[in-house]
Parts: sequence; structure tokens; C-alpha cells
Amino acid sequence: MMISNKTEPGASAKLMSKNSDICHSDLAVPPGEYLEEVISEIGVDKTELAAKLGLSAVEMAALLAGNMPLTQAVAARLEKTTSVPANIWLGLESEYRLALTREAKDES
Repeated sequence: MMISNKTEPGASAKLMSKNSDICHSDLAVPPGEYLEEVISEIGVDKTELAAKLGLSAVEMAALLAGNMPLTQAVAARLEKTTSVPANIWLGLESEYRLALTREAKDES
């Protein structure tokens, strides 16, 4: 079963399922997008967050863009800084990497 769902003009997310109970998003969204929303809400800027996470400015930018994996250590530090549980950050990272793998497989 394949369902197309418009998320915004010009963008679509495909949902695929082998049975009607399980759906997987094929839209790869890095956890950094959610992180940017969270830090905006709590009033922390990217430079301050990078320092709290022990990351350089370059590493912080790579993390936000999804070019650097979000590790367990970073997830634990994010939990302390944002009050969002580490398992949520790790779940977002896992789903993002899985979606990238599916995209790469579809292109090959």
C-alpha cells in the first residue's frame, strides 16, 4: 500500500506499508531540524548549545544539518540542556539514518 501525503507545496512524504498496521515515512528529516525548534523555544542560541554539548561550531552545524550522527553521549547532554529525553533524540537519529538508507537503496 502506498499513500502520498502533501506536507507543503512541492514536497511530499511517501508512506509505505506491508500491512495496514505499520507505516514508515520515507521522508528523511534530520534530528537537527527538531533541535532548532527546541532551542528556539527555550531561548538558547546555537553557539551556547555547542558549548554545552562540547561541540565546535563546525560540528554543531553538521549535527543540525544531519551530516554528523547524533551520538548517545550528545543525546545525554541534550537531555540535560533541553529536557527532551535522550531516547527521543536517539529515536529521531535512528529514523533519519534509516530513511537515508532507504533513499540510497531506492536510488541504486
